[in-house]
Amino acid sequence: MKSENAKKLVLLLIALSVGSIACSKKAGQGISQNESSQLEKRFLRFQLSSEPEYIDPGLASGVPETRVILDLFSGLVQHSQKDGPVVPEMATDWGISKDNLIYTFHLRKEAIWSDGRPVTAHDFVYAWERVLNPKTAAKYAYSMYPIQNARDYNAGKITDPAVLGFKALDDHTLQVTLESPTPYFLDLLWYNAFKPVPSWVVEKFGPKWTQPEHIVSNGPFLLKSWTPYKEITLAKNPDYFEADQVKLPGVVFYPMEDKETALKMYERGEIDIVWEVSVVKADALKGEEGYVQTPYLGSYFYRVQTKKPPLNDLRVRQALSLAIDRDELVGKFLKNTMIPSINVVPEGLKGYERAEGIGFDPERAKRLLTEAGYSDPKTFPAISIHYNTDDRHKLIAQVVQQMWKKHLGIDVKLWNEEWKSYMKTQNLKNFEISRSGWIADYPDPMTFLDLWTSDSTISHTSWSNTQYDTLIRNAMKETVTSKRYSLLRQAEQIVLEEAPVIPIYTYTKIYLQKPYVKGYLPNREDMHPFKWVSLAEGEKSSELVAEEGK
Repeated sequence: MKSENAKKLVLLLIALSVGSIACSKKAGQGISQNESSQLEKRFLRFQLSSEPEYIDPGLASGVPETRVILDLFSGLVQHSQKDGPVVPEMATDWGISKDNLIYTFHLRKEAIWSDGRPVTAHDFVYAWERVLNPKTAAKYAYSMYPIQNARDYNAGKITDPAVLGFKALDDHTLQVTLESPTPYFLDLLWYNAFKPVPSWVVEKFGPKWTQPEHIVSNGPFLLKSWTPYKEITLAKNPDYFEADQVKLPGVVFYPMEDKETALKMYERGEIDIVWEVSVVKADALKGEEGYVQTPYLGSYFYRVQTKKPPLNDLRVRQALSLAIDRDELVGKFLKNTMIPSINVVPEGLKGYERAEGIGFDPERAKRLLTEAGYSDPKTFPAISIHYNTDDRHKLIAQVVQQMWKKHLGIDVKLWNEEWKSYMKTQNLKNFEISRSGWIADYPDPMTFLDLWTSDSTISHTSWSNTQYDTLIRNAMKETVTSKRYSLLRQAEQIVLEEAPVIPIYTYTKIYLQKPYVKGYLPNREDMHPFKWVSLAEGEKSSELVAEEGK
């Protein structure tokens, strides 16, 4: 159990955080005189793009949720600070069999939960079975399908968890058996679904187990308070196995969908990092101190509900995609802050040749719409573009709405919801067209393609194609990279032609950080464990300068 001194330390750190507010006036400006002396003692203040839906690792699926979970829960491995392979966390090391099917992880014996209990291999077994159990309805269950019998167990074809390809050999040894060699398996393990959870807390409190008064976690930070839509406060975990390397006393997340409000708070010195800069402001801020634009391994697209008329007609889906001028959208309206794309797999994956997508061709789009029975655009059924609250999503939806009116003559409505409601609508498939994005969980094209299989728990499009499913399954078994990429390219070609998704662009990441924020380094997946971040006066770190110079 925690010592009384540790508890007092946490309370003191929270008090220091609440009491420190900076007074700088411009985006890149430094800190106030009062804050200067307290800088290394206060909490980092971070703008979160939305209110998290869950902070339960087994249920979470969105980026805002992942950003918080990253600091609360520690898995076998952790995301690297920069682009690179994952590094050990709860596991000190691991062995891999010669056939690349069996992984044996050795857990560190000094790791404990925040209630003082040891972190064991049994905690991983419980957490992973919980994710795969059909009753849990975990959206990320499919990410475990490389594990032996995981797919069939999740589908209810197997009901005995004992046959799942993972088991605790003892308290500190976890053995995992795969269906077939999976080159990116280690890269999967840093993500939410693979993190351990405390069974005794989950069973006792059910859905309320992640509330501040109940939660037990094992990461570098602890959840101290959560005021919905206002702030989430984490304090340093004094019992974390590498607590001496964690420099920040804590982090305050401000869930904020309004980017203008976030920017104003940043300029007033009330926020240290703005997660994402609005398209309108990005051009004006470029070149200012603290402005960072970096490659981002993610795709922005529209999901299409393929079971709802008229979108159940392939010709209609293709016509909608063909009638979007992505070059104009990105160049004129997004100020070239993103990269136009007609692919579901983004640029930046070395060795993978992307499939041929559907480009801009309004004349062909009109012909397809006529063939589908809508020669008179006025007869086209009412549909809407669904998006979550965000100025950029609204702008893109308005531009697409205008393009479809101009090139196809059809009228579509716009439908906006805040993040939690938006996620619920997507999960229920209660939309016609819904804006979406996908950021890589690991640096491989598979992370963008296994979303669309028939048994995917996160497709939300109702689209199904047996040939596509076969290609993805075969790619999962293929050990030769060139052959695996060939199978994935064929699969991508199918999903692009069938158009259950309409690609829009490849992301770049634009954010602001104060010059005294150290260790928050750009990476392609935009994941930044705060255990490596600190606040200190002086010039920006040489690593960040080098990254910005690329």
